[in-house]
Amino acid sequence: MTYQFKPGMYKTRDGRDARVLCDDAPGDFALIGYITLQGGYFCCSWTHSGDSTSDKTKHPYDLMPPRMVAWQRIAGRNGTYGDDPDPPSWVTHRITYYTDGECVVEKL
Repeated sequence: MTYQFKPGMYKTRDGRDARVLCDDAPGDFALIGYITLQGGYFCCSWTHSGDSTSDKTKHPYDLMPPRMVAWQRIAGRNGTYGDDPDPPSWVTHRITYYTDGECVVEKL
């Protein structure tokens, strides 16, 4: 399932802040917004799936879907959600769930 972007704040593939202002412009690139650059902004348009180019290659200005991070002790039942860089001492793994279905498990 592909994430469908709506107006709001996101990150680009290269980590820049991006803001989608509208999602109903005519044509394939219906999302209109801007990317923050050092000292300014760059106007940009994207497809509803966040692509900034029509050739489907990965581009630094592509929008990235939101993510959810879970801390988990695999052997137990405890769990917590959040982006806390300092997890509780009982945590053994960091699990990052992406809305496009990808899941990354890191042993701490």
